[in-house]
Amino acid sequence: MRCDQVIGLNERATPFTTGERVLDCYMISVTEHLDGTKEDPVRSEVFRSTCLRLPSGNKFSGMYESSYDLDKYIHDDGREYTEFVQAEPWASGPCFFLALKDKDGNVVKETLWTDEEIRDNA
Repeated sequence: MRCDQVIGLNERATPFTTGERVLDCYMISVTEHLDGTKEDPVRSEVFRSTCLRLPSGNKFSGMYESSYDLDKYIHDDGREYTEFVQAEPWASGPCFFLALKDKDGNVVKETLWTDEEIRDNA
């Protein structure tokens, strides 16, 4: 069977695509039952990430007229990274290996797949 295989980013890209978990607020909830009884309030923490993942507006095409979105990652501190297709070897269909570029278009070397990794994962 022939099909697209989106391998995606390698594990070394994780620090560039995730932010820190930051406490955003506390949520207080009270459960009130139909009989009028109430449970004790429960306080839970609500976190947000310091990195936002959005579609970049760029796409890449696979077989059979399929297309896939490439994402961008915007950090609170102004860093921005965008996915691109680094390699697409064939193994019963194209295998798409993604890496990252910074907002100036420079390749983030840590996110590149090695030839060996591509060979072993295709």
